[in-house]
Amino acid sequence: MTPEAEWVDNYAVAGGSFITESDYRARLRVAVLGSEVAKTLFGQMDPTGQSIRIGGRQFQVIGVLESRGTGFGIEDLRVYIPLSTFYTTLATSQATSRGNSVDMISVQVGSSDGLESASEEITAILRTLHGIREGEDDDFRVISMESVARQVTQVMGILQLILAGIAGISLLVGGIGIMNIMLVSVTERIREIGLRKAVGAKRRDILIQFLIEAATLGLCGGALGVGLGWIIVKIMSIIATNAGFPFSATLPGNAIVLAVSVAICIGLISGLYPAIRAARLDPIESLRHE
Repeated sequence: MTPEAEWVDNYAVAGGSFITESDYRARLRVAVLGSEVAKTLFGQMDPTGQSIRIGGRQFQVIGVLESRGTGFGIEDLRVYIPLSTFYTTLATSQATSRGNSVDMISVQVGSSDGLESASEEITAILRTLHGIREGEDDDFRVISMESVARQVTQVMGILQLILAGIAGISLLVGGIGIMNIMLVSVTERIREIGLRKAVGAKRRDILIQFLIEAATLGLCGGALGVGLGWIIVKIMSIIATNAGFPFSATLPGNAIVLAVSVAICIGLISGLYPAIRAARLDPIESLRHE
């Protein structure tokens, strides 16, 4: 890439320096490493000033970038060298009669208001340079971060709807399961309920007892779900890291509180009917029950 990429793509240097204009003009064999590449090649040692080989050619490391942590960490897995050096040392066979070619050009616009006009201007310039006539399709694509953000938002919205649907079905099934368990519990403990009422227990006492039991079931299920979820995310993080796509497994405290609270609420809602049914049992009939 060119030196301007440092501010166009917002790269932050953790150590050393980025590619300079003098490096670019002199076509020096220098390289800037992504954070993961630096860690893999040099461990805890400072890579600045060390040498690496790219395509059999020796390059000197002049800097290391800070971890971006985005796009599955792709930026952290790259090695950056001057574009001029690439063409003179590594890609001499790629030059055509029209000169060297590039795969991607990054452009920074002064403000978001100028994105649309800049996209139209870039399209017009490239069509002219590529000799594309009126009515012919472009042989390139102009992608703005605004359109990318829109697409990502749409995909995330669809994923959230799918996950919400799965979560809703899971909660419904779990609620039905708790209700069935509580109904069975009420049936098996009719004599106990009658005995409690006979010695002075009120409907409110019976109701609270079964609601507490239902909430406890929801709490246990929520805690178990959080634990299993954390284990699955941790395993996925290890697998992704070994595959070259590192991401950190995190479990925010607010997510834990929300998950457990929802599980308790589902337990209370599901146990409400069995608790009311238990509270309304006639003590005389309950004591006669076998």
